[in-house]
Amino acid sequence: MSTATQTLSHSINDKLWSRPEKFIFRVAFIFFILLIVPLEPEWYTKLFQIFPFINYWVHWRAPGRD
Repeated sequence: MSTATQTLSHSINDKLWSRPEKFIFRVAFIFFILLIVPLEPEWYTKLFQIFPFINYWVHWRAPGRD
């Protein structure tokens, strides 16, 4: 095997993750997704309701201000 081939295969093998690293990454990924994504159904019902937004917008404006 030539030196260039050994160097290429060696650099590719250096970039691979070990089994413990893969496991830790997968657990951390799931953990952060669970932190970011809301799990309560009420949050989604409030998100897709348009009336609270309109109500907020109307009451936010000061009276007499156009």
